[in-house]
Amino acid sequence: MLIPGADAREWTQHHPLPQGTDLYELVAADDFLVAFGRQGAALRTTDGEAWAPVDTGTSAPLSGNVIAFNEADERGGGLAVTHADDIALIVEHTVLHGNRAPAGSAVHLGGRTPRVLTLRNTITSANRSESGTLSAASGQFEIEYANFWRNETADPAPESLPYGQLGTTALDPLFADPGQENFRLRSAQGRWDPEAGAWVADQDHSPLIAAGNPRDDGSRPNLGAYGLSETASQPLASPVISLAPASPGFADKTDGEPLPVILSRTGPLEDPLPVEISTSGDAEEGVDYEVSGVFEGFEAGEAAAAVTVTPLPPQ
Repeated sequence: MLIPGADAREWTQHHPLPQGTDLYELVAADDFLVAFGRQGAALRTTDGEAWAPVDTGTSAPLSGNVIAFNEADERGGGLAVTHADDIALIVEHTVLHGNRAPAGSAVHLGGRTPRVLTLRNTITSANRSESGTLSAASGQFEIEYANFWRNETADPAPESLPYGQLGTTALDPLFADPGQENFRLRSAQGRWDPEAGAWVADQDHSPLIAAGNPRDDGSRPNLGAYGLSETASQPLASPVISLAPASPGFADKTDGEPLPVILSRTGPLEDPLPVEISTSGDAEEGVDYEVSGVFEGFEAGEAAAAVTVTPLPPQ
């Protein structure tokens, strides 16, 4: 049995007791009704007298979403959580970008009962508020492996998040094109372009790729909405260093004459790559080599470098 409240917008379950759960919405289908309320409650009836609980799956996290360019008059420009008492709230693999509200431009946590909302593997960026990117009327936020970038607020306190703790950072996410609502992460190894239907390589590489909470196998997902998808931006492959003689007859040189050798590398070139050369061991038929000069690695933008080695006579 459902009894309407004083303003006919809240319902209270009176039978069977002792739940006493507040219900806020009644949805009608062709042959049944469903009433929804706090604590994830949902009741279904076919005759208006006998009501049975419905499993709504409310324990599942909110995952794989882009919440962008929304606005609220008071709180929760991107996401406002209310009427969710005593439920473990998790928002993961989500982008909250460009939302506006006087308080809680990205997320507002409301309700009458304190609770905890966990932000995990999320990117919160370019949101604008007068008093905080995150706001809570009751309860608190737990931040795990999340990135906050260029959120604007007049109140600095909510922005004092635990950067460096549990993977929380403040880095440019390097979205592909946020102005066109493309929030995929740029990748020099490979980013899926849905318009082209193909993988493309970017000149720069997002620091939020493979920066999520570690899995049991040691791998790490990307932050953001696509971190668990098959088209998640690809992490950099380990660079491969190749060595080739600059002239023929390299193996026949045993007379101490200096020889040029070309080292080349694969992968992105925008960063320097330190290289340590070891000359111990027999390189060719008992001949060891000595490196002439100092070679510490590749400079930024350098794909190949010449190194001079000198064969040493057998000892």
